[in-house]
Amino acid sequence: MSGRMGSDGMIFTTASADLHKLRRGVLNPFFSKRSIVNYQPFIREKIQRLCTKLEQYKEDGRILAINHAFSALAGDVICQYCFGLCYNHLESPNFEESFHDAFMAVSAFGHTTLQFPWVTPLLNALPDSIVDKMNPALHMLLVLKKDFQRIISNIANSDRKIAEHATVFHEVLNSNLPEGEKTLKRLGDEAFGILGAGTETTAWALTLATFYLINQPATMKRLQEELKAAIPDPAAPLDWLRLEELPYLSACIKEAVRLSYGVTSRSPRISPNRPFKYKSWEIPAGTPVSMTIVDVHNDEAVFPDSQSFTPERWLDNPRTDNGSSLDRYYVSFGKDARSCLGVNLAHAELFMVLAAIFRQFTFELYETDVSDVRMAHDFFIPSPKLDSKGVRVKVVGINN
Repeated sequence: MSGRMGSDGMIFTTASADLHKLRRGVLNPFFSKRSIVNYQPFIREKIQRLCTKLEQYKEDGRILAINHAFSALAGDVICQYCFGLCYNHLESPNFEESFHDAFMAVSAFGHTTLQFPWVTPLLNALPDSIVDKMNPALHMLLVLKKDFQRIISNIANSDRKIAEHATVFHEVLNSNLPEGEKTLKRLGDEAFGILGAGTETTAWALTLATFYLINQPATMKRLQEELKAAIPDPAAPLDWLRLEELPYLSACIKEAVRLSYGVTSRSPRISPNRPFKYKSWEIPAGTPVSMTIVDVHNDEAVFPDSQSFTPERWLDNPRTDNGSSLDRYYVSFGKDARSCLGVNLAHAELFMVLAAIFRQFTFELYETDVSDVRMAHDFFIPSPKLDSKGVRVKVVGINN
């Protein structure tokens, strides 16, 4: 994994279980449910800005590639929360500015760096100006790199006091981690890992949910009826914890996350001390075994008609034929010690964004079909067909 990403400094790419536990332990409180609940006012602010711009699209009759809007929103939210800076991508015309192109370029190139890990250090040694010309899609990451270096240096060279809001850098620099874990490079790598994981996966799940809800009017109608009953005043501030209590909204989000996968490439796991059995095979201790979320979430024995968007499959404490909870096979966020660090932030965004836009607006698809959301390429994260123009929609109604 570190070869693909070009670094073993990220929590995500840390192979050693002990080192992973050490690194993750420092950041767990930062991403706790309580911490994210306290961050809701900023998330609400960004969602309100998105809704204001959706009203403008309704007035103008313009077509919107809503996946661009979600990428801009997710980037603004996680940058402000984790790093204390915001590029206000939501303010860009047609939501054209985001981290999407940069991270997709890095993800697609990962197949090369996985086989030839020496390529990434070579590219990192090049001046930023040359990298920018070689691949303009990486421009936003080069801007980030400079900003991260500035922020880390400012914190490291000051008394490290926290002003209004701590950042990931404050958490690490003020921790009891060894000094070798607090280098500029390690912190920069960690920041890029968190940003990449927290933007594209969330934005894609929102995109996929939006497509299927619009494409299936009966599903959208049922969701909107639930939202209207729970939120009589569409202008009322949304509360993530209350939204989690809505069964059909929760089911729609689970189904969208199931079909968006999160990570699509194989994730290696090792049983270090004892062998384990798979059917008739005994796999020796210490053997890396890789599997994909895609295989689990498309298992017809667990999820019948697995390619369909069926929120109802998650209602009423569902079980598989062998009696296991269906949640056992819901693995987009991983499980146990290696589960997604930012799952609470992702959930807050998913619940609050979908509740806001489907409580307040009605949409129609524009020259968009299922091929624009169905995975056609594994670039570590899922990608639809390369000539897709995105999930394009028209805002046709405002639900006061």
